[in-house]
Amino acid sequence: MFSNLAPGSYEFEVRAVSAAGERSPQPARAVFRVLPPVWRRWWFITLAALAVLGAVIGFEQYRAANRREISRAREERLAALEQVRRRIAADLHDEIGSTLTQISILSEVALQQGTRAMPELEPRADDDRGLVARADRRDERHRLGDQPGQGSSRRPDAAHATHGGRRVHRDQHHV
Repeated sequence: MFSNLAPGSYEFEVRAVSAAGERSPQPARAVFRVLPPVWRRWWFITLAALAVLGAVIGFEQYRAANRREISRAREERLAALEQVRRRIAADLHDEIGSTLTQISILSEVALQQGTRAMPELEPRADDDRGLVARADRRDERHRLGDQPGQGSSRRPDAAHATHGGRRVHRDQHHV
């Protein structure tokens, strides 16, 4: 009969009635309190809110750490890729410089030996000298672009020589 009472304080009064219809002079009183279910009590709601807040904060910290780790790994990969790119560029530069130097030296030798017999070689030798001079200027810009503390980006097996007042590269493997 009273099983669906809402939480709160109640006072229950009962009067006895005899079979003859007489009422008791004093009613019997019972004071009681109906407690809310556990999930509706203030301490449970507070603990649940703190647990949810802790879970949200923990999840956000995990995500932030994960993002930092991903970013760090990406930066490492980009740095490694840039290092490979610089090494390849330096190797290509040195190879081209070595080849151009060989062409220039061979052209000078041929010019010195063949201008008497073949005067048409003179313009070709001038073209080769211009090509080597342009490569030297690029090399100088490349060398000046090296970062301090890293040393030159040249291969250690590339030797430098002076040819006709110009600085040229000569790869020791091709001499």
